[in-house]
Amino acid sequence: MKQYLFKRKYTIKLFAMLLILFVSRMSFPLMKYVFASFFVFFAGYLSYGFLSGKLKRSNTQVSLIKKWWPVCLIVFFYFLGIFMTAFFHPDIFSKALIEQSFVMVDVIHILFYLIAAVFLSYFIVSALSFKYLIYKLSIYFTFLALLVAAFGLIKYILIVTGVGIGPLNNDFSTIANTSLLRDYNYYAFTLLLGAASFLYLVFIKKWPDIAYIKYAVLPLFFTCIMLSSSRRGIVVMFFGLLVILFFSFWPSDNYRKWRDLMRKSLLGIGMVILFFAAYVNFYRLHIETRYDNDRICEINKFAESFTAISSRYATLLKPELSYSDVHFGFWRCHEACKYELENDTVIGGRLERLKYTWTLFKDYSFSEKLIGRGFTYATDYALRFYSERKPLKFDYPHNFAFSALLYSGVLGLAAIFVFVIHLLMLLIKTKRHRLWFIFLIGLGAVFNLISGSSIFSVPIFFISFMLCIFNYHINHAPKNLIKNGQSS
Repeated sequence: MKQYLFKRKYTIKLFAMLLILFVSRMSFPLMKYVFASFFVFFAGYLSYGFLSGKLKRSNTQVSLIKKWWPVCLIVFFYFLGIFMTAFFHPDIFSKALIEQSFVMVDVIHILFYLIAAVFLSYFIVSALSFKYLIYKLSIYFTFLALLVAAFGLIKYILIVTGVGIGPLNNDFSTIANTSLLRDYNYYAFTLLLGAASFLYLVFIKKWPDIAYIKYAVLPLFFTCIMLSSSRRGIVVMFFGLLVILFFSFWPSDNYRKWRDLMRKSLLGIGMVILFFAAYVNFYRLHIETRYDNDRICEINKFAESFTAISSRYATLLKPELSYSDVHFGFWRCHEACKYELENDTVIGGRLERLKYTWTLFKDYSFSEKLIGRGFTYATDYALRFYSERKPLKFDYPHNFAFSALLYSGVLGLAAIFVFVIHLLMLLIKTKRHRLWFIFLIGLGAVFNLISGSSIFSVPIFFISFMLCIFNYHINHAPKNLIKNGQSS
């Protein structure tokens, strides 16, 4: 048993679990404590393995600096921004960077990325072991997302039926949607990662073909994302399904594996949509028999939650629509009380933040435009976008490229562009696992371009980039190194 515990495959499994917990720790209550505990366990496992001699690193790894130079470049500019803030603006550094700061979270992320890079360089020494890591990541992503989706659906049913979630109120979101936390975008993001991983497993024929279970996976993810209130999630899911549907009918044997899956999955999604449409029509008839038009009416918890969720999605087409408008459109009567879920503008707030980035940048001196002014913009944004409904101690452009322009100037932004272009070139040159990287980098890019405080803030985005770098080097290593590095 001890001999198996320190085989390379077992170590890779543990590392894959650690990556999954790190990426998804914001999607499930108390997950961060599970991650912290597992991280301590993993560190102890590696320490014991090295000290006892049961776990040995390979001598075939490529130099860290040689392999990760694009990462080192953007990390340098990030820490330069922190140094400039601490040295020239110590008051802002103490208030905006230490007290609940997104920058400190990014620093923790960077330290974890460094640990991951060291592990990859020391333990993933062959194309075979890297393929095994990608496979395990896909499996764990899918099953964790299924677990999160199931918990979200159960929580939603308990709330709309009036049962409630009892003592879990302090940890779980009590809003009547499927999101387990108040940040429903991260909940939807986890399900999208699971859907992408599931599609990849079907593509490489590694998903177990058990009865009709695989045809229920995408409808389940779609239902939970739809009921999560995440406009970002439903838009990405919709366009993602269109893209997969398009390629499933592409005249190539590689994509035919999706054809049967998409045909039956879309049938399931259609049945879900039909159910909600039928409910709205039947319940409207029930309301009309009890209340006159233009009168105030009371509706049940399920109808109330569905109205609130629909009002968020309605703003994608008409930003000026409110909950009251959608309520009257569904039930032909006015709501008895204001619902808990507030709507905000879809892209208006993001565009204002991006415009404000240019307003701040214009006031920079020449040297600050070159290397940035650090993170002084955090308090500027907090003052500019403060509201009584959403008080802020700090804020940011919600776009990693615009944030880089402010904290590291034109040179820092150029470094990020070099980093991204370099990785895209590596992705083009290496065919192995390309689809997996396209899925995950694409999802990470969408969320980082809309919500990211830096290129480090969305873990799957940066981890996918790191794995993409390693994918190229491990598949272009000299054959003698691959032979010597075969894992057990």
